[in-house]
Amino acid sequence: MQPPHGMAKVALEFMKASDEYTEKLVKEGKIKELWAYADGSGGGCIGQADSHETAYKMMMANPYAPFLEYSITPIIDFKVASDSAKEYLKKISR
Repeated sequence: MQPPHGMAKVALEFMKASDEYTEKLVKEGKIKELWAYADGSGGGCIGQADSHETAYKMMMANPYAPFLEYSITPIIDFKVASDSAKEYLKKISR
C-alpha cells in the first residue's frame, strides 16, 4: 500500500487505531487467530461471533474498515462435516 505522501500520517493513525482495536478483540477472545499475508496483499483471522450481524458490527467498528475488504466464510468442526458428507453419500448411493 502506498498512500499519497501527505496521507501517510493519517494512514498511520488509522493503522495504529486498527491495531489497538484488533488487540482488544484478541484479548476478549473474539478473534482466535490473526495473520498477515507475506506478500503484503492483506491478512485474515478466525473470529467468533454470535450472529452474522455481530460479525458485521465487529468488522465495521474497526477504524480502518473504510479501507478494507472483508470476506466471511463460516467454518465448522471437521468431523461434523465429514460425518455429514458420508451420511449424504450413503443416502444417495442407495
